[in-house]
Amino acid sequence: MGNGTIMIVGMGEVGGKALEILARRPGIGRIVAADLNDVYGRQKANNANFGAQLEGSYPDIDFVKVDLADIDGTARTLADITPSVIFNSTSLQSYWVVELLPKEIHKKFQKIGFGLWLPMHLTLAYKLMQAVKKAGIDTSVVNGSYPDAVNPALARVGMGPAAGIGNLELVVPQLRKVVSEKLKVPMRSVCPLLVMHHYAEYWVVREGHTGGAPYYLKVLVDGNDVTKNLNTDDLLRDVPVSAKRPGRPDGHYMVASSAVQKILALLHDTKEIVHAAGPSGLIGGYPVRLGSNGAELALPKEISFDEALRINIENQRLEGIEEIKEDGTILFMEENCRHMKDLLNYSCRTMAIDECERRAKELSRLYNEFAKKYVN
Repeated sequence: MGNGTIMIVGMGEVGGKALEILARRPGIGRIVAADLNDVYGRQKANNANFGAQLEGSYPDIDFVKVDLADIDGTARTLADITPSVIFNSTSLQSYWVVELLPKEIHKKFQKIGFGLWLPMHLTLAYKLMQAVKKAGIDTSVVNGSYPDAVNPALARVGMGPAAGIGNLELVVPQLRKVVSEKLKVPMRSVCPLLVMHHYAEYWVVREGHTGGAPYYLKVLVDGNDVTKNLNTDDLLRDVPVSAKRPGRPDGHYMVASSAVQKILALLHDTKEIVHAAGPSGLIGGYPVRLGSNGAELALPKEISFDEALRINIENQRLEGIEEIKEDGTILFMEENCRHMKDLLNYSCRTMAIDECERRAKELSRLYNEFAKKYVN
């Protein structure tokens, strides 16, 4: 598969940090950094290269300008580079933008749910996957843009990434710390196995509960199941207390580490068990075994695939997405749409996947008009 090259598309908060981490890793071959902003992107590539040199490493890092809006041009670039793994770290609006609003206004957007912002995260990922398909290359794509919903939407039209980063996986090290302190065992001995959607993760890391959503958690210590000795809801309550992480931008280092983990598992065919959002086009997040052939579910024997999927579908609806249809069409929840209409005068109950760019432009325009009243 490919030629051992890693390509990172998007030199923003997470993509740039993933580049810095990979630049310092031994045994890494060529890394290609890509971004629409030529000047900024080259500076980011230089920074990673020079910083690694100061630590005694001399990585092979190149930069290439990529405009994902130009699908044919991107396809030609991909065909020329033939990367083994591509990490998509692009979005039309970062998740934290709405959090800049005054608290009372932000709470109103929390009622809408993250799912209705799907066009902002799907548009560029869709263009990238179209370019991958057109290039005809054998590559694995790791998606960093709302993979719980973007990956299954893309999979419905035959363009699903191998796996997504972050989200439920961000809770796993936190739970490891909580269990370690509770049971007085080393963190390396603790292995949480978690089925959880982005919706639940959002509330757990902030409030210590899932916002009423179902989840599944099994905890192993040195390979032994200790779940029956623990109250899993209590473990979640401790996450934003004893295992609290910083917010952006410092917290994005951990998100970038999640991306690096996925990239290296695919590149080196480790088949290690990790937690992934949207693996193989599935809704939500699961433990998986990840290697060069993609993601294979690694669910504990106590939970069936049907139950794991049910958990994630219920979460997806709480987040504002009623259904992702077989042709990639998205049906949004009526109540969430009503809240969005009330706040932004944006109305979209159903969206075909090839409508996502038009919807993203409309949503961006309406949000920016709204936000300028509150954010300087």
